[in-house]
Amino acid sequence: MLVTVVMTIAGMVAAPGPAVASAEPDCRDIDIPVTVAGAAHTVYGRLCNPAGGPSAALQVLVHGATYDHFYWDLPGFDGRYSYVRRASEAGYSTLAIDRIGSGRSSRPPATEVTALSNAEVLHQVVRAMRRGEVSDPWKYVVTVGHSFGTVVTDVEAATYRDVDAVIATGWLSRPGLLTSMDLITRQQAGTDGALPAGYFTMRPNGREMFMAAGHYEPQVLTAVEALGGTITLGETATPMTAPLVQAGNPIAVPTLLVLGEYDPFFCTPPEHQPCTAAGVLTSERPFFTDAAQPAVHVQPGAGHSIAHETNAQDGFDAMLAWMRNRAFVR
Repeated sequence: MLVTVVMTIAGMVAAPGPAVASAEPDCRDIDIPVTVAGAAHTVYGRLCNPAGGPSAALQVLVHGATYDHFYWDLPGFDGRYSYVRRASEAGYSTLAIDRIGSGRSSRPPATEVTALSNAEVLHQVVRAMRRGEVSDPWKYVVTVGHSFGTVVTDVEAATYRDVDAVIATGWLSRPGLLTSMDLITRQQAGTDGALPAGYFTMRPNGREMFMAAGHYEPQVLTAVEALGGTITLGETATPMTAPLVQAGNPIAVPTLLVLGEYDPFFCTPPEHQPCTAAGVLTSERPFFTDAAQPAVHVQPGAGHSIAHETNAQDGFDAMLAWMRNRAFVR
């Protein structure tokens, strides 16, 4: 069974299928009303449909810590680092959100912005999109997370059971302690009141740790640094929420895990063995039911931020090939 799942993913990536003719997606900004600890807030989202109209399923894109929605839609570079553009070309609608506390979304007190509150807010976003509260309604919703965003999508899927599938990138159940501590030391508070208390951003050039040496364009790192992003005290304290929640309530919908071959948090010595599809599937299998049919794609040569590596299209194509294999999104 293990070999079958891994080989199936490999086959889908090798033969991703035809994409629709390249065209600019039809995008608009939306604000979604949500609550955190009983207080009213809003989540910003960039809703993009293919030129041919909305797809059957909506992919809700959830960025990691120290990023915002631009993680999934990096401007420039002929669209090579935009999953939004690639998904649109393949015929899929996307909603790239700024998680609560990030980007253009509201910033509640930092201690209230945790993995659990992020998951609750994401649940509210999923519900709003299904009900058509801020756009036409979607019958099918797939959440797509990266890094801490995957912590959020995993907790949401395990807790609320309201999504049809999950694509989980840049996260496994056991992050390395050394690299995690390195990440914390790269944070700095805002200056001149630029950020609320308990909100932090990366020090200059701090995001270089997310890229695999020799496997990214320096101009891409410069662009990512300029866009910025935040992390809160509450988020820093709660990344292990996902495996704790999933241990008692495993995810029960189809799930694809995507990792960079050299992800420093999960795939590099001394704290981890190199990542292989079979090895990742074995280690993560307890967090999913049989119905989830978890599958794995390891992006060759990539580091943590798989969307910004020179072979970002490899990961994008694996994700879209897996989507095409799910009957509900056709």
